[in-house]
Amino acid sequence: MAKHIYIILVLCTILFISCNKKQKTEYQKKEIDKVLDLIKKNQGDIVIKTFQFDSIAQNHFNITELKKAFLASRLAFKKNESIIAYFYPENNKQLNGAAIPVNNVHDNTFLVIEPTGFQVIEELLFTEEIDTLEIKRNIKSLHTLSKALDNKFNYFTFTETNFFEAIRLQILRIISLGVSGFDSPIAFYSLQEAKNALKGIREFVDIYALPKHKEPLSNVFNDALNFIDNTKDFNSFDRYTFIKVHCKSISELLYDIQKSNNIKNSNLRRAIDFEKANFNETNLFNPLHFSPPRTKAPSKEQIALGEKLFFDKILSGNGLVSCATCHIPSEGYADHKKTVFNQEKLTVNRNTPTLLTAAYQNAYFLDSRIPFLEDQSKKVINNKDEMHGSFDEAVKRLEENQKYKTLFTTNFENQDTEKNLIYSLASYIRSLPSFSSKFDASLRNESTLTANEINGFNLFMGKAKCAICHFYPIFNGSVPPLYQETESEVIGVPTKKDTINAKIDPDLGVHYVFGAPLKKFAFKTPTVRNASKTMPYMHNGVYNTLDEVIDFYNRGGGAGIGIELENQTLPTDHLKLTKQEIKDIISFITSLEDNIPEYNTKETNL
Repeated sequence: MAKHIYIILVLCTILFISCNKKQKTEYQKKEIDKVLDLIKKNQGDIVIKTFQFDSIAQNHFNITELKKAFLASRLAFKKNESIIAYFYPENNKQLNGAAIPVNNVHDNTFLVIEPTGFQVIEELLFTEEIDTLEIKRNIKSLHTLSKALDNKFNYFTFTETNFFEAIRLQILRIISLGVSGFDSPIAFYSLQEAKNALKGIREFVDIYALPKHKEPLSNVFNDALNFIDNTKDFNSFDRYTFIKVHCKSISELLYDIQKSNNIKNSNLRRAIDFEKANFNETNLFNPLHFSPPRTKAPSKEQIALGEKLFFDKILSGNGLVSCATCHIPSEGYADHKKTVFNQEKLTVNRNTPTLLTAAYQNAYFLDSRIPFLEDQSKKVINNKDEMHGSFDEAVKRLEENQKYKTLFTTNFENQDTEKNLIYSLASYIRSLPSFSSKFDASLRNESTLTANEINGFNLFMGKAKCAICHFYPIFNGSVPPLYQETESEVIGVPTKKDTINAKIDPDLGVHYVFGAPLKKFAFKTPTVRNASKTMPYMHNGVYNTLDEVIDFYNRGGGAGIGIELENQTLPTDHLKLTKQEIKDIISFITSLEDNIPEYNTKETNL
């Protein structure tokens, strides 16, 4: 009898667990369906708003009404931006990419791909010279693109993991591309759009919010929206507090809602570590995202080997220089020279870039010629003007050196010296200090910025337009929040200091590598982190101080000092920064200095 009762209890327990699992599965499916319904509703609103926008343009063209319809369409787009930008990045670029034509580098004729979407229309609408035909054509195109995307959502499937990645990344997108004015550089609708982007996130995540989340969800979003509402205008917006307080609170709540629903993060390699609750935490970025596929995390011993190689002259053809000859730790891993000179006193023509935060890029060298740090090491060792050398000869010397032979044998399973050499060097560079500055510490409440430093950051992110090229938080040209590309810009750098009749520096930059006409005089956007340590500035070292650099930008780049370039990508408008504002920006940049430990920087021959 007892045995029968036991069996019945076991069967009941199994049935109970099975029913619970079934209910949970149905519950989750229901949530996914709700999310999909909301995505389709939002996309339908975009189609409706762009249709109304197009109707005004085609039927009763009126600039005032068109500007209102433009904003209405933009606000509708922002509600679904998190989904569009994550799942359909190419469509997102068509709808809201920068208003800059590009060459198709995969086409022998370098076919010019003209920009489309909101930013193009913004330039056409918010100007004194109205081109009616172009406005009509681009608005019609916008509506067509919106409808095409609407059709894609009819066949759209997604996982909850990807969904939470998308909405969490939207917070970083709002910070880096939204409130910086990146995608509304003329109309300055950025703050209104940030509000709608936040509302979109709130509506999405509310579907997954448990009862314990309802009140906090209402509070953190309302606080953020009210904070934006209490701002007088774009220039006066306190981005520092918005990021440190409000975006942090929202990010942490999204993370908690995800975890409370037992939704795991992806095992795939990402630029961002989604196990971090907010974007201010240490070790947020994964340097392996920017590495060759299947690259493994290095051991401490492999990094130490890379450090030995970095300071050893054995890699140079003449035995006189090492990597540290030009990348000096005490000088921000740069060398304070205008351009590099080799041992024969011949110039290498370009300024030495810092290696600090070099890990977080998709392109290397100032002309973006290669995609990975591993390739960079090989190129430098092979360059007769830099390390006088031959990579093959350097490998041979290492294989003949008993101490290095032992180190490679001990620390690597395979005995491919070439691969192990470039892996070790790249691993060491990726291990260099990053995000350890006073600024970063202040976001984690571990330090306090001065009023001038905070104002400098707000200027950098707003009025001064620095952050539309030097993207928060790496402050280089790596485009957030997916970090799939690192941009280069044409800014019009002069051959020498001249504010009236300057001449363009003849170095063609990226054009040398790819041959694209629109990339003439383009150079990769470097990081501003540690810039206070890495003078002089620009690819040719033309400016000695940050004050001179900001003055150049304040005038509108090359266009403001007499250089006429049809392909300048830097905005040409005068920024009208005051002397005090420039000082504050420099104070902020100085707060980006990483804590670099003292190294035994003596170059060696092991």
